[in-house]
Amino acid sequence: MARIKPPKPEEPLPRTVTEEHFLATIKQLNPKDPIQLRWLTLFTLLFDTGARLGEALNLQVKDVDLQNRLIKVKGKGRKERIVPFGTKTASLLARHLAVLIAQKGRLDDDDLVFQTSTGQRLCKRNVFRTWVRLQKKAGLKPLPIHGLRHGFARIWLLSGGDAFSLQIILGHSDPTVTQKYVTLWASDLQRKHALHSPIDRILKKKADSHTVVIG
Repeated sequence: MARIKPPKPEEPLPRTVTEEHFLATIKQLNPKDPIQLRWLTLFTLLFDTGARLGEALNLQVKDVDLQNRLIKVKGKGRKERIVPFGTKTASLLARHLAVLIAQKGRLDDDDLVFQTSTGQRLCKRNVFRTWVRLQKKAGLKPLPIHGLRHGFARIWLLSGGDAFSLQIILGHSDPTVTQKYVTLWASDLQRKHALHSPIDRILKKKADSHTVVIG
């Protein structure tokens, strides 16, 4: 008995933010208010890139390429990687940075993208509190802010994105970590495949012409 290894406890399912959950949450923000625009931009960037919160909070102005829609983040072990983002996120980032310039007069390359009124790094605890407060205001059961990263990974895979690119974007040094996402949402992928199966679609088109059926 001493040589028998105890069974590994099952890993809890990640609490993942869905598209509907995200939209309901950010609807509580007014982008015309500079502070709320900052929160909207931060949460949107996290959901659109899968970046970790610490990576986003450490972003400096020089790390943002609005023209090519890329950010340079420093991940675990200070490893740098380039992460793309979409046009809507680019628009929010541009508006947010324009507000900072209007408030400060200018922005230097080393200035933080997400900063307090005194130019300091935002406190993670305040970010957590704001994220939870907005979800509660929307009548939702609060999910952790890391759920935005999980949500990005889920949507990436369901939209046809490949696991290798996902590994690079998320900064996973171990591919088995990314593979867990693929395994986790296998049922979702199966449902999506059922809608887009090339064989099923071909046979459906040919059904009326009495084409030979596979199986």
